[in-house]
Amino acid sequence: MSLEEWLEEGFLKKSQSNPEETGYLLETIRNDFKDCLNPKLSIDWQFKIAYSSILNCGIVALAALGYRPGNDSHHYWTIQSLALTLELDRDIVDLLDDFRKKRNRSSYERTGMITKREANEIIELSRKIQSTLMEWLRKNHGNLI
Repeated sequence: MSLEEWLEEGFLKKSQSNPEETGYLLETIRNDFKDCLNPKLSIDWQFKIAYSSILNCGIVALAALGYRPGNDSHHYWTIQSLALTLELDRDIVDLLDDFRKKRNRSSYERTGMITKREANEIIELSRKIQSTLMEWLRKNHGNLI
């Protein structure tokens, strides 16, 4: 499906992006990434903060194209949209979706279920996705940065 089809299905809404909002979100992404590297935080929190930075990357990319997540399952659709916006490999998006589910369980059901390997993996993915987002914005939406 395309983003336009997602809009028709109600998974996305139309939105106007602007440099001020984009700047705020990019600063949030940078701060989240810096914070997730703090070794004084628990592994669970490092994981959740890295996940947050990735989610905001997806929100920025959607906004640049004139969309925002709909009301329901916005984490799911934002993560899935990375395949269409930043053209992330499907395997990476599937891994991010697994991490989305794990973040949800660790937030609402039980702490201590995130491994150090998973935290390191999502932190590295966050680093790569931020880099991809910035290259994509410079190439396609330079007016937003």
